[in-house]
Amino acid sequence: MPASPHSAGKSTPQAYTQLRGRFCLGLRVLIMT
Repeated sequence: MPASPHSAGKSTPQAYTQLRGRFCLGLRVLIMT
């Protein structure tokens, strides 16, 4: 489960980057709407 902060921190940084990108996209949509 990627819910654990320990696993997320030690996991591949690719998942973090993907999550960050998704978050930015959501924020942008919220601002645009």
